[in-house]
Amino acid sequence: PFQRESFFMKNGKCKEIFNRWGEKTAHLSIARTIATTIFLLQENISSFIARPLRSNKILVALQSTMSNLLKTEEQAYKVAQITSLYDLAPDLPYNGFRSILSAFQQCVEKIYEALIECKSRDSLFFNADSVYETLEDFGDAMLTAWWVIFTSASRLHYDVLKGKNYFCKPSANKIAMDILRVSRFADVTSFYGGRAASHLPDAIAVTMRVILVAMCGFKSHFHNVKKQNFIMKNITGALEAVKYLISPSDHSHHLIMQMRTRSIPFVKAFWNLTESTFARNMPKVTGPLLDVNSVQFIKAQCLIHQGPYGPVTIIPDIISDLLYKKQKELKGMKSNVKENDDDDVDVFEDKDEENSSEEDLMMTFYSTILFGYVQKLEGCTTKEKLFKQSALIKKEVNAYKKKGTLSEIEYKTLSKTLYRLHNLMMNHIKQRSSSSSST
Repeated sequence: PFQRESFFMKNGKCKEIFNRWGEKTAHLSIARTIATTIFLLQENISSFIARPLRSNKILVALQSTMSNLLKTEEQAYKVAQITSLYDLAPDLPYNGFRSILSAFQQCVEKIYEALIECKSRDSLFFNADSVYETLEDFGDAMLTAWWVIFTSASRLHYDVLKGKNYFCKPSANKIAMDILRVSRFADVTSFYGGRAASHLPDAIAVTMRVILVAMCGFKSHFHNVKKQNFIMKNITGALEAVKYLISPSDHSHHLIMQMRTRSIPFVKAFWNLTESTFARNMPKVTGPLLDVNSVQFIKAQCLIHQGPYGPVTIIPDIISDLLYKKQKELKGMKSNVKENDDDDVDVFEDKDEENSSEEDLMMTFYSTILFGYVQKLEGCTTKEKLFKQSALIKKEVNAYKKKGTLSEIEYKTLSKTLYRLHNLMMNHIKQRSSSSSST
C-alpha cells in the first residue's frame, strides 16, 4: 500500500521528507510510510473541510494527527541518522535505536490504515467511531509518546553516549538523569491499553496481551494484604483481570505504575507462575503430545584465533556444550565394551580415534582456559618470561588433570596446542634477537 511515490512526490513536504531520509539515513521504508501518511492526511483534511460532517471531531483528530506526525518525524529523523553507530557488528545491523524506529513505523502504518478507511466515508459501512478512536489512540496519544521517546533517544546520543559508550551510570551524569526523569513521566497509557502490542506481529501481539492480562490479575493478588484465604485472593485477582479485559484503557494506569516501581520480588513471583503445577501441565491439555523421535548431533565448527604468531584452534562454548554430551555417550559406550568383550576394545578405540577428531571432544572449560593461555603466551617478549609462563601453565594444566577437570583427550590436545605455540614464540623471539644483534 506504500507504493504511491508518483503521487506524494508531487507534494512539496512529502518529497522533502522522502529525499532527506534517503540521503542521510538507511531507513527509506520508514520515510515512504511517513510521506504517504502525510499525503493521505492532507487529502482527508481537505475533503472534510470541503464536505464537513455533522460533527467535526474527525477533522480535529486529523489536524491533531498531522501536527503530531510532523513534529515526531523531525525527532525520528535525528535518531535514524545515528542507528548505524550502535550496531552489534557491521553484518548485524541491530540495536535499540533501530527497534524503536521499527515500532514507530508500525504505529504510522496503523494511522495509514485508518486514513484509507476514512477516504471511503461515503460508504454505508463507514464506521466513524472506529476511525476516530484509531486517530485518537495512534495519532494523538501514541505519537505524543513517540515524540518524547525520540527526543530522549536523540539527547542520549548527542549529550551522553556520543556513539562511543554503550553503557553509563545515570547517577553520575545530570543529563542522563534528566532524560530518565522525562521518560518516566511520559504518558504511555496507550501502549498498555486497548492498543497494547499493536507494533508487534499478530501472533506475538496476542501472547503479549495475554501476559498483560495475567500480570494485571496477579498484581492484585500480589499486593492484597487483606486477611483472605487463598481462594478469595485468586477470585479477586481474576476479577481484576476481567476488568482489564473489558476496559483496558481505564485500568492500564495501574499496570504502568507497577511497571515503573521496578519491583524485583513482583517480577520474580510473576514469572515463577510458569513453574506451578497447573502451568507445567497445561500443554498436556491444550497442545499435542510430543515425543522424541531421534537425536541429531551437530558437528563442531572450530573457532580459529588468528594470533600474531599463527592461528590457534579455539572451540566455541555453545558447540562445546553439545559435544560434551557426545563425549559422555562415547565414554559410556567404551565402558560397556570393556565389560562385555575384551577382544573388541582395541578395535573400538582405533575406530574411534580415526573417525573422531580431537577437537570434537572438548568441553566449555577447555576452550576458556585455552584462550587465556594463548593470550598469556603471546604476551611474552623474552625467553626467560616465556619459560617462566610455560612452567606456570604446565603446573596448572597438570593440576586440572589430576582433579579430573580436564579429560585425557582434552589434556593431550591442550598440551599439543600449547607446545606448538611455545615453539612458535621461541622462533619469533630468536628471529627478533638475531635481527637486533645484526643491526
